[in-house]
Amino acid sequence: MDDQEYHNIFINAIDQGIRAANDGDRRVMGFINKSGYKVNSLKQALDLLLDFKEIYLREFEQSKE
Repeated sequence: MDDQEYHNIFINAIDQGIRAANDGDRRVMGFINKSGYKVNSLKQALDLLLDFKEIYLREFEQSKE
């Protein structure tokens, strides 16, 4: 919560990944797989990114309390 710039960068990066996965950009899978997570399809990549965003936003909101 203390670093709005980090928050904006993180959300922007996740949103770019989500858009890319929705657009069929298979590079998203490679980026995710290089991170240590493993996905075998764009659907799995999209689901993972959506989960990351949901978890992050939930934690972000809880940190404000």
